[in-house]
Parts: sequence; structure tokens; C-alpha cells
Amino acid sequence: MEKTVSRKVVVLAILLSLSCLCIAKASKGEEKTSGELRDVTPQRGGPCSYDNLCHNHCPGCKITQCVNGECVCLICYTPPL
Repeated sequence: MEKTVSRKVVVLAILLSLSCLCIAKASKGEEKTSGELRDVTPQRGGPCSYDNLCHNHCPGCKITQCVNGECVCLICYTPPL
């Protein structure tokens, strides 16, 4: 009886450690994905002197910024299908 209980405890410990590894790998994959998205070259629009002016040049963007006098589209709007 004691051997059965100890075996069950060992099996549960192994399953718990494997699930922790799976969670760690999944969170690492999310970090990689978000890093890849940040590396995408942003769209660039016309000249600007401040951020609000960029919405006129980049109407399809959710977030625009004026970077070094040029409008940069950071997140493009994609309509739902």
C-alpha cells in the first residue's frame, strides 16, 4: 500500500514539473512573438511637426507618431473580415 502511494506521489510530482515546463515554454514563445512584432518596419507617411498631424497622412493607422519630422505608423488598422 505504501509503495502505491509513493508511486502516485512521484507521478504527480513529475506531471507537475512537466506542466511548469510547458507553461514556461509557452510564455517564452509569447515573448518571442511580441519581439518579432516590434521588429517590423513601421509604415512611414508624410512630413510632420507634431503627432496629431500624422493622422492626416496615415488615416489607416491606430497609433502614429512624429519621429524626426516624419510620420510613422506604429500599428496599422486592419478591418475585420
